[in-house]
Order: sequence, then C-alpha cells, then structure tokens
Amino acid sequence: MKLTPTNRKIISFMSGPWGRAARVFMGSFLLFVALSNLGWSLLWLPLGMLMIATGLLNYCPAGLLFPQWKKEQQLLTNFPTYKLKK
Repeated sequence: MKLTPTNRKIISFMSGPWGRAARVFMGSFLLFVALSNLGWSLLWLPLGMLMIATGLLNYCPAGLLFPQWKKEQQLLTNFPTYKLKK
C-alpha cells in the first residue's frame, strides 16, 4: 500500500497513547456486544480481544501494512541531537 500523508497521520495517532486508549475502548465495547447479545455477535469476540491486546501491549498492527512508516520512524530516532549553548 502507498503511504500518503493521511495514512501517516492515522498510523501516528494509532501508535500514540490516544490510539492505544481508543483500541482498548473499542475492544471492550466489542467484547460487551459479543457477550451481551450472544448468537452471531460472538464473532466480534476475537476482534475485541485482539484490539485490547494490541492496545495493552503498545503494538500497532496497522504498521504492518506500511513498512515504510516504520523505517521512517527508525531513521528519525537515529538522528543525533545536539545541545546548543546560549
């Protein structure tokens, strides 16, 4: 997939603390729906568990779709930083 500026914003949001909280919240919601309605809604159970796990483990699976983004992030973290004296 092509990495566009919109995709960069989404992946950086989902990799941050607010994205983690959103994944945990949505995963909890899916678990609640699956367990309260039963029947066919139990199909949401694995997805909810996956979303909660990725949120708690600080792992963004959307990054797998865009390996270029991970390379850019690693490149940015490897740049040396300099302290300038005033």
